[in-house]
Amino acid sequence: MGVKGTMNRGGGMLTKRQEIVAIMGYFEPNGSSDPTVVKAAGVASVKHSATGKFTITLDDSYYEIVSLGSAEVQGHAVGTAWCQWGDTVAPAQSTQATAVLWTVAATNSSTTTPVAADIANSAGPTGSRVHFQIYAARRSS
Repeated sequence: MGVKGTMNRGGGMLTKRQEIVAIMGYFEPNGSSDPTVVKAAGVASVKHSATGKFTITLDDSYYEIVSLGSAEVQGHAVGTAWCQWGDTVAPAQSTQATAVLWTVAATNSSTTTPVAADIANSAGPTGSRVHFQIYAARRSS
């Protein structure tokens, strides 16, 4: 899905080439539970793992997260929520690559002190959404 390219690895020499793929999608947060809707080709799962913390696991055709792109909260009203990328795991060949995405909000309307926050699935034509981009290296077949 999306942008494809190749990257040379290993000191600038043409020793290894890998396909880099842009994985773009969204999930609809569900308060303190796992998201009920996940739309992203290349993503095996999105799990709510703590307050405001989501672990995105890529399917096993990807072995390394090369770069993290944008991540945005889409809501039905003006709000003070945003996203922040956390840790990534570059797995051994037998496990899947993961990235942590935090949803963050100001503690109240009069301060900008950020805290991890769960986002409810709000009413509207669609639920609240968290859009994201991950650039990953595809396994060779």
